Amino acid sequence: MMWQFLRFWFYRLFIVDCVGCGSLVVHARGLCLSCEYHILDHYLYSQVEAATVPESGLRFRFLFNWIPGESSLLSSYVYLLKSPLAEPLWHELSRYFVPPEHLKNNVIFIPIPSRKKRKHSLYLAQGLAEQLGGEVIEALQTSALDSLEQKQKSKTERRKITFTLIEEFTERLRLAPAIVLVDDVITTGASYEAAYNVLKNHQVCLENIELWTAFYREAIRVNFE
Repeated sequence: MMWQFLRFWFYRLFIVDCVGCGSLVVHARGLCLSCEYHILDHYLYSQVEAATVPESGLRFRFLFNWIPGESSLLSSYVYLLKSPLAEPLWHELSRYFVPPEHLKNNVIFIPIPSRKKRKHSLYLAQGLAEQLGGEVIEALQTSALDSLEQKQKSKTERRKITFTLIEEFTERLRLAPAIVLVDDVITTGASYEAAYNVLKNHQVCLENIELWTAFYREAIRVNFE
């Protein structure tokens, strides 16, 4: 609890106003209450039903539907979360997740790594583990052959993304009752599919696996179960 308090005030030393309206009264998730309520009212999705990636059918749950250019407030908030000082905001953002009953206990959260070593997915995974009593395992690493950041790639190149599994975690993951992959943003679902495939190749149980993400950036049509 003390570390969470210090983490927030360390952030407040550098980020002093709301990115939406400029108010100096900023709360734990990085916005004033008025802007936070606006985002919640207009863009927060229920996590009761999982969306699915069309071609693979893989399940994912997201907090906010982000369409760049539609809401300057939401886009400004996304870019704030992408800043180097935003770790405490990701932890606070995890409080919005309402997981289904079968994913409330003994969950292993695996952050999907970034090519540029950004840790947004890790911070979100840590926040989720704090809220739900789960465990975070950094079991994936980017392939040395994959040299481009996602936003620099074409759609075809994104489909070729690869990860490797750190071997020491294989047995623990095989015994896990449930695994949740965690990413900051899902766009095409390529990173999710690549992470799923590397786990599948190592015979990790995938019956209860899905992805949780803060933002679904609308680029694919999704189905809901």
